[in-house]
Amino acid sequence: MAPTSAPLDRVDLAKVIDQGSEEWSRVMFIIGCDFHSRFQQIAMLDPATGEVIKRRLEHENGEAKKFYATLPSPARVGMEATCDAQWFERMLREHHHELPAIRGEAALDRKNPAEALHELQYAAGAIELGVIQFVSNNSCLYPTYIRGEAYLAAGQGKSAADEFQKILDHSGIVWNCWTGALAHLGLARANALRAKSAQGVDTDAARVRALAA
Repeated sequence: MAPTSAPLDRVDLAKVIDQGSEEWSRVMFIIGCDFHSRFQQIAMLDPATGEVIKRRLEHENGEAKKFYATLPSPARVGMEATCDAQWFERMLREHHHELPAIRGEAALDRKNPAEALHELQYAAGAIELGVIQFVSNNSCLYPTYIRGEAYLAAGQGKSAADEFQKILDHSGIVWNCWTGALAHLGLARANALRAKSAQGVDTDAARVRALAA
């Protein structure tokens, strides 16, 4: 049975109308994907109607490939990294759809934090707090975590701290995801980075923040 109301720290994708997101949401399908080896369960926001469409797409019979091939491009797909998804990433790229979290992580693996931040820029904002109703953990805030790691790699301690703190501030979304635990470590690393570049009173404050994380 579906809950009658969502916790206050979640955002209903169909109702996201914040500055900057309204214009591109009119022309782009937004898809939350729960990816498995043989199938995927999706929740798709139709930008024309605001309707959230839920479907199960099989992999082995070509249903998923046909769906994305006929979907107007570009569509933006959100999912977590998984070792079985390389073919899926290639297929989305072939049809000009976007997969910002996975491509951001790939750029980070190539030691290119600037490219990672570029890939992740449209995963930011209210949309990243969206509800995917068919999974028990609505979101691990995975793009937020990867963005924090990218800011760390770029030497931007304050921006990294803001991303990790965002995860800690939304425990009602993250639940027991690994990102929630590692956000404490990420925040400590970000504040330690800030302490290295700070001076005087700011140095002491940054050290205190790093120890408290």
